[in-house]
Amino acid sequence: MTIRPYTDLYRSEVLAIEQRLGLEACGEWSDVHEEAINAFRRRHQMELCYGMDLATEQALESIVVTAETLMRPVTPVQVAEDDVFITPNFRWCEFESTGDGVAVPKIYRANVRALCQQLEIVRRILGNRRIKIVSGWRSVWWNQRLGGYEFSAHKEGLAADFTVEGLQPSSVRRLMESLMERGELYDGGLGRMSQFTHYDIAQQHGRWN
Repeated sequence: MTIRPYTDLYRSEVLAIEQRLGLEACGEWSDVHEEAINAFRRRHQMELCYGMDLATEQALESIVVTAETLMRPVTPVQVAEDDVFITPNFRWCEFESTGDGVAVPKIYRANVRALCQQLEIVRRILGNRRIKIVSGWRSVWWNQRLGGYEFSAHKEGLAADFTVEGLQPSSVRRLMESLMERGELYDGGLGRMSQFTHYDIAQQHGRWN
C-alpha cells in the first residue's frame, strides 16, 4: 500500500480535503486535519495510517460537497486496547477525547500513565472512592470545540477533570493540597470548579477557582 506523507500534499489537495470534511479553509496541514481524516476513516471502518493512502483518497473524492458537509463527532471502531488498564483503577477508554471518541495517541500515553499514577495516590488516600474522569486527553478539534486554552495540558495527556464519588470538589481540592504540602503528591496545577476538580502535571503549583 503506497502512502504519501501528509507533508507531501499540495495546497490544492489540502483545500479539497478541508472542503469535503467541513474544515476551515487554510490550505496548510495541521493536527486538526489529521484527526479529521482519522475520524473519517473510523466512520468508514478503514485502516488507520499516518499519511494519505489510495483508499482514503478515493473515499474522500466520492463525497458530494454541499453546504451541509460538516466534520461531526463519530463513534470509533472499538478495539481491544480500549479495555486495557493504564493503572489498576484507570482505563484507556476513560481518557479518550470525549467529543469525538479519538483514542489517546501513542506519543501521549506516557504522559497519561504518569498522570494516572498521581490519581491513584488520591484514590487510595480517599479510601478507594471511585474517581470519574470527566475530561482526559483532548484532540485538537475537541479542545477547540470546547473553547479550551490553546496550550491546554489536556492536549498532551497531562491533565484530567474529574469527580470523586461522594465528595464535593472543594473537599477534594483541600485534600490534594494537603498531599502536595506533605510531598505525597506532585504539586502541579489544581483547579476547583463548581462541578469537578482539574489536576495537571504540566505546571508547578498552579492554582485557580
